[in-house]
Amino acid sequence: VRCQFGESAPAWAWRGGASRVRCWSSSSAVTGWVGVQLSSFHGVLSSGGSFYFHGVLSVSGVAPPLGPERGGTRVTVLGGGFRDAYTLRCRFENASSAVLARYVDEAQVECVTPLHSLGAKRVLVSMNAQQYSGGSVWYT
Repeated sequence: VRCQFGESAPAWAWRGGASRVRCWSSSSAVTGWVGVQLSSFHGVLSSGGSFYFHGVLSVSGVAPPLGPERGGTRVTVLGGGFRDAYTLRCRFENASSAVLARYVDEAQVECVTPLHSLGAKRVLVSMNAQQYSGGSVWYT
């Protein structure tokens, strides 16, 4: 079974259970909805589904750059490519969990730090609470 997202080349898929197929999507220069088509050697199995590609996110700064280990500090994460979405998240590497992010504008989100261990943590962001970008900015 193969999956095709929009005009991209088809990619291999694998079964994720009795009634599920898991597809690997490559990155896309396009941000927005694209059609999804499932096919096999015998032809098209299904079409009409859709998938939303998020553009690449970047993290360029965080303020304040440090806070207590108990968490609870509101930080501003600066970067680019942010969009308002209920799945917008921040992750502080090795912290207890990812946290909800509040959209401010395309270049800024706000997050409240979770409980975390002592030491510097990479700051990561996600539009879908699954894949995270960033990593060159640190929070202590």
